[in-house]
Amino acid sequence: MKQAKLLFLLIATLAFVSCRPTARQTVADAEQPTDSTEAATSADTLRLVITDKSLSQTNSLIRRILKLPLDSIVVEMMNNTDRTCMTGEAYTIEQRVNDVWTILPIKPRKDGGVYAFNDIGYELAPHSTRLFTIHVEPDKYDFERGMEYRIAKEFFKSGQNNPQSVYCNFTIE
Repeated sequence: MKQAKLLFLLIATLAFVSCRPTARQTVADAEQPTDSTEAATSADTLRLVITDKSLSQTNSLIRRILKLPLDSIVVEMMNNTDRTCMTGEAYTIEQRVNDVWTILPIKPRKDGGVYAFNDIGYELAPHSTRLFTIHVEPDKYDFERGMEYRIAKEFFKSGQNNPQSVYCNFTIE
């Protein structure tokens, strides 16, 4: 019985230690941009881009300018890594207020129901892309003209247990 307990503790310890991020993973997580319009393209990043709206160039960043009323935004998630990544339908929309990003709340539905996401996992193969439709109907979000927003999507790199986020900024005109 003692050997079984010892073996269990050894296995549990190894499992716990293997879940900790390596130094390289920690640095990569810290380098994930929180203020740029799009994640920089390199061999170890993902990128999220709005694909169907007008562009303007500001300080070498691509800014998306969207006009109200909005029903949906199509974004393209690009996996520029050598690893398979997992993502889903879920997203958040954040608003920049006083240089702080805060989650834009979803308005309550008129019928009393709640908004939900399909909990489907999509594999994004290395060096591939996938389109996602972000539903932003007027009865779902209160956008303000002149304000800066960003779409945030979480993803997991293969072999990692902690999610990372990728962002795409836009301004409402």
